[in-house]
Amino acid sequence: MEKRNGFVDFQKFLFSILILLHHANPFFSGKGGAIVQSGYISVEFFFMVSGFLMAKKSEQEIDREKVFDENIKSITRQIKSYFPFILVAALFSILFFQVGQFNINTIFSQLKDISIEIFGLQMYGYIGNFATGVTWYISSLLICSFLLFPVLRCKRNLFIKYIGPVSAIAIYGYFFCTSGCINHPGTWLGLCYKGLLRGYADLAVGAFTYEISRKMDGITDKRSEIMLNIAEVVCLFSVVAFAIFHGPSDACDFFIIPLVPVLVAISFSSKSIGSRIFKGKIWNLLGVFSLSVYLNHFFVKQNLVRLFPLENKDKSYIY
Repeated sequence: MEKRNGFVDFQKFLFSILILLHHANPFFSGKGGAIVQSGYISVEFFFMVSGFLMAKKSEQEIDREKVFDENIKSITRQIKSYFPFILVAALFSILFFQVGQFNINTIFSQLKDISIEIFGLQMYGYIGNFATGVTWYISSLLICSFLLFPVLRCKRNLFIKYIGPVSAIAIYGYFFCTSGCINHPGTWLGLCYKGLLRGYADLAVGAFTYEISRKMDGITDKRSEIMLNIAEVVCLFSVVAFAIFHGPSDACDFFIIPLVPVLVAISFSSKSIGSRIFKGKIWNLLGVFSLSVYLNHFFVKQNLVRLFPLENKDKSYIY
């Protein structure tokens, strides 16, 4: 089994907590202002890490005639890895929803509707009961990975070095022009949800970071290594500070996003100071646990707000 990167796993947990706090804003809106209003930026990290790993995997040699079969196997493995977590989260969401308002008809209705979320169909445009409230990310990841993996296998360099970066910049530019921010993945664009294009752009940038990270591995100059170590720390603290201290989503998103691929590239490289510090299985366990935090926090928050109404709370939740 390939050794996991402890620093990347630590960051997964950290960013999942920021997403949790981002969705917990209703609890703080009447107490001096909401916190972590820009925690949504954490999703970019998860997408780009997935893009990095997808590019790394595509480097393995394979008969082009078997690309389709390999792609089916790859997406099946992904679905199997996510399915148990989503299923448990969806079922728990139904149980939480029944607290204080038990209704057998509602249970059957929810059991029917959660199939859309369990199988990651939201970003295709299907409407249903989104039990966990956050699986748009997994839906976008599965769809875009399924489309991009064969391209990476057949035209790897063309996509990673040219098509991917250019198309990603174009999509970010489209968001900048039309909505002025990166957030609100549930916005329907006429053909697909905004979250689907966002996922594609982030995965494409993540694939590009793999090439950058490989270049970093070849650096032998001590001064350059120190500069990379400083950049890694600055990028991490800058993204976290943006998530915590920046207000609602706006055009500033597009000036902080470039720091995320730099952070991902350095963190996966052999020059990462973080990977030398964060060693041990505890960090790997936190990385695995981050998925459970991500999938289970939203419906818990929604039901706590329902069960314990807050005075003057802001009812326009940020998704």
